[in-house]
Amino acid sequence: MQDFTRWEEYYLIEKLDLNVPVKVILNNRYSWQATWEVNGVKFRFEADMDDPDYDTPEWGITFWNMSTPSIFSSGSTDLTGNMGASSLKVFSGVASAFKKFIRAKKPEYFFFSANEPSRVRLYNRLAKMLASEFHYKMGKVQPDMDDAFYEFTK
Repeated sequence: MQDFTRWEEYYLIEKLDLNVPVKVILNNRYSWQATWEVNGVKFRFEADMDDPDYDTPEWGITFWNMSTPSIFSSGSTDLTGNMGASSLKVFSGVASAFKKFIRAKKPEYFFFSANEPSRVRLYNRLAKMLASEFHYKMGKVQPDMDDAFYEFTK
């Protein structure tokens, strides 16, 4: 069983590196945004600085499907929806956007949450990959089995 789990992790790392084209649409002192498309569905990644007056500015990260209506009219955090086999391409776009964001902003602290129970395992893998590649200390708080909160510090 242990070998199978290790194989799955390597598989996920490989699939999160599909080089989905990500277009930066906003890059200023307080916000960084990017979009990408998979099978005609548009997705958005947004990083916003919580309070620039903190000694260590905190960046909150969200990403969502822009095609699915929500109460905010900007899309749904149910990221993959009915994407099926293309779900890994969607998450590859998330991984690409994270890498571009980190290289551009070099944040000392950032965080994001996962609220799709079926995706927590994939978020775990994404978080470990980001922490390792960019030398962050990762903290993960999982209050219940339905969501998880990830934080990264230099």
